[in-house]
Amino acid sequence: QRHPGDQERNPGRQVSAQYLRQRHHQDSGQHRVSGEKDQVQDFTPTPMTVSTEMWYTGLHPYTLRPVYSARSPQDKAAQRRFFFWYKPDERRAIIEALRRMGRPDLIPKLFGR
Repeated sequence: QRHPGDQERNPGRQVSAQYLRQRHHQDSGQHRVSGEKDQVQDFTPTPMTVSTEMWYTGLHPYTLRPVYSARSPQDKAAQRRFFFWYKPDERRAIIEALRRMGRPDLIPKLFGR
């Protein structure tokens, strides 16, 4: 999980994948900047941080609104998938997720169709 509060409907996840793709195609002048990541670290609760409080209680500490935190391996994998947009075996699942989220407009931006 990237951070408490990230869930499938969160536009931040979609934007993160799009940002990584843009970085992948960006030229820094000296060398090509890659938006392709090798790995993504799961969220690790750290004492006395707001994000850990959100993860543990399921509530935003300032608003007391519920905050989603992925805990199951399946939910964490669904979040991680968007970081690996360039891997062919993730493409179908990302396209399906974007359609479920009502964001098919991001499919051509991410995959160039």
